[in-house]
Amino acid sequence: MPADRIKGVVDYARRNGVIVGRSGGGRHLGSTIVLSPPLVITRGEIDRVVAVLDKAIAEMGGQLGAS
Repeated sequence: MPADRIKGVVDYARRNGVIVGRSGGGRHLGSTIVLSPPLVITRGEIDRVVAVLDKAIAEMGGQLGAS
């Protein structure tokens, strides 16, 4: 996924309360999503993170053809 789409995924996740970062080429060029969950996390919290990222990736993935 291109870096601009990764930015969209990260921005979407942050707007929905899931803090993620980017890596690989600098903060503005990174093409890798970084997760840093706490040492203690519930199954519900994990499910929420996965659901938010799934929706974000689906939305950004739908835009891949619109480059």
